[in-house]
Amino acid sequence: MKPLKPRYRRTWSRPIATLTRGFARNPKLAWQLVRSGMNLRNTQNLRRFSLAIHGRDFLADIYAVAREVGIRPYLMWGTLLGAVRDGRPIPHDTDIDLGLSAADYAHKVAFVSGMVERGYFFVLDERYKFRLLRRDYVLHADFDVFYPAGGEMICLNPLDGVYQGARFPLQSFDRLREIEILDGLKVLIPDPPERLLEIIYGADWRTPNPGYVGTTDLANPLRIAKGEPIPPLPEGPPGQPPPFS
Repeated sequence: MKPLKPRYRRTWSRPIATLTRGFARNPKLAWQLVRSGMNLRNTQNLRRFSLAIHGRDFLADIYAVAREVGIRPYLMWGTLLGAVRDGRPIPHDTDIDLGLSAADYAHKVAFVSGMVERGYFFVLDERYKFRLLRRDYVLHADFDVFYPAGGEMICLNPLDGVYQGARFPLQSFDRLREIEILDGLKVLIPDPPERLLEIIYGADWRTPNPGYVGTTDLANPLRIAKGEPIPPLPEGPPGQPPPFS
């Protein structure tokens, strides 16, 4: 399955459409966000608004389809942090982040097909990562594959000619625990999550840091330069990615 490139038509009208749908979906929360001074002409604020209003529905659809195809995605990165620390998305977060085991990642096509049938767009397909976009053309969910390599659990993402990612203790994702967030929505998280969050964000992960940037502030980075060998996924789909040319 190839990712689609939906046309971002009428870009100027997207803030109006997002605001209108937000008030239709959750007028109380939408009004609170507007009163807080959130300028929806700013793309990042537009994403924050959509995440606050529609994030629960997006996650609910993700887990509904995941159950249908027999996979177990788990919250990661800022989405995990918000769920564990606050029971909801971080106010300054702009997307949804989830992880998949290599075995579950092999069922990507079935999962993505189910989400497309529910009206979502499949807009990014890279080795070790893919992305789904909500039908408002604003909010997206990223899925990273985590797999064992060199005695560690790692994830990778091609960026600017190199692979960047993160490294974790091998047993980091051995267990998953179901928790409830956002008025009873059941999701999965690594168990225990506290140690994982400390590895990612440092010992002060419980203190909100709106200025945190994942590409530069990550406490456990992994970087594979151009020409260096890329740790392969376990045998079977999706297989070893081609090296950079």
